[in-house]
Amino acid sequence: MVQLGELLRLSSLQVGEPSFLPPEDLETPIRWVHVSDHPRVAEALAGGELLLTHGLGIGGAEQNGAQWVTSLAGAGVEAIGIRLGHAFHDLPESIAEACRHHDVILFTLNHRLDFSEVTMECHALILDEQHGRLRRALAAGKDAGDIALSGGGVQQTLNCLSEGIGNPVVLEDNMHRIVGHGVPSLAATSFVNQWEDHSRLSHSSELGGAVAVRDAAGVECVFADLTVRGVRWGRLHLLSLHAPVHPEDAIAVHQASVAIVASLAQDREFKGLATGAQGDLLSDIFAQRIKPSDALRRARLFGVDLSGDLRVIIVEYADGDHGIAIREAVRATVEDDASGQLLLTSSGRATVLAKFPSVDALARTVAALSRSQDKTVPPRLERIGVSGPHTLPDAFVGLDEASRAVSAAYTHSGTPTARYFEELGVERLFAGMSDGHDLENFVESMLGPLLAHDARTNKPLLPILETYLMLGASKTSAAKALYMSRRSVYDKLDEVERLTGRALDDVASQIDLSVALRALRHFRSRRDHGEA
Repeated sequence: MVQLGELLRLSSLQVGEPSFLPPEDLETPIRWVHVSDHPRVAEALAGGELLLTHGLGIGGAEQNGAQWVTSLAGAGVEAIGIRLGHAFHDLPESIAEACRHHDVILFTLNHRLDFSEVTMECHALILDEQHGRLRRALAAGKDAGDIALSGGGVQQTLNCLSEGIGNPVVLEDNMHRIVGHGVPSLAATSFVNQWEDHSRLSHSSELGGAVAVRDAAGVECVFADLTVRGVRWGRLHLLSLHAPVHPEDAIAVHQASVAIVASLAQDREFKGLATGAQGDLLSDIFAQRIKPSDALRRARLFGVDLSGDLRVIIVEYADGDHGIAIREAVRATVEDDASGQLLLTSSGRATVLAKFPSVDALARTVAALSRSQDKTVPPRLERIGVSGPHTLPDAFVGLDEASRAVSAAYTHSGTPTARYFEELGVERLFAGMSDGHDLENFVESMLGPLLAHDARTNKPLLPILETYLMLGASKTSAAKALYMSRRSVYDKLDEVERLTGRALDDVASQIDLSVALRALRHFRSRRDHGEA
């Protein structure tokens, strides 16, 4: 809306720079300007006006002035300008006191004015500003609708509408759960944490169309109900968190809502939108950009309970170009046993924060994810990492543990592996040592000669040593597992002892070589997955 200061600077008012009013008063929005000396002018006003008057209809008694101001304040008048020299030579104190009491802006004019010229110029400015808002709303609604109808997606539509109007936009489903939002500034996102307080108050589907309401916290909202295939699906909200909302904004909201309904008619579009909004919340949780109490409330908007012990599961795929397939495969598998989950996918990796009713339910989910490799279509599963149990405030710790677990997972003969952080043992230390040289030097000192030998021959010794140590340092068991004669295994292990300088029947040597082999697998896994 036009501000009071803009009106007072108009040439017809002959005020010049209105320094007689504080800056906050000059920023007051004015909906319309009236000129009247009628004693009951308040009955004809709708609120938000500037009233210019000679004061002739007030009367001479002190109480008349106070009553006059009280009636104008009750009608919603924002400011009063009184031309002195007709009814009053000096402003009555009763009027000034009543304006202070009712928080109505008051100023006086001491020079002769042509009120017809004043109203023409003021109304021209107001109408031009309203026309500009109308053009902006029509353009924002059209641009947002074009994006939705051309297949750009609901999230892009919300972003376009939010940027075009300059206020946050929230899309909720029929259960008042946020499934998408466009926000022009990060400062407004905190309102999402109190969404249910706003959503369940002050809105009525019986109003129809796109209408404006004000909630208990004073936030104005223009909203439109969305009906998909004859059933009420949800609601689109435009909120006055960044700037005031205007009646013209209802046009943009209505245009965008019609286009969004067309997009929501596609089930996949809704699933992707909801998962994307959950991914934003999960990112905020892991980065500790949100308080745990606020995260719990936002998660409940998605129907997800994040109280109690939670697990972080990281699932990595070799095919990073199948984002939708990865998302849907992981989501469907986890939801079979989890009582709630948030999912984030990017570049061939799915990260899940989930609550499981029992350890058995978690094990079933991990096993089911591992079996997904049996499918003959992409994406191709590579490895899985699972964190220990953590409550929501420590979810970022769970992310670190799952990352370490997935780094320790490696593939045997094309079969993906799943690792639990609690079962890593000494491998827990590797992630913290991987960026230095101590661990690399240890591996080289233990296995360097053996690796050099294997690089020169097609009869490697490393798999024999690894099998021998994995089977409890039993040469007989190793021979059976490798389908070799015991004499051949004995000879090969003698060669290992010669190259490494370590006695394989010595327990300390067995521990050193086992740790070195695990560290070698860790380095190779990081290399194969682009982590080092």
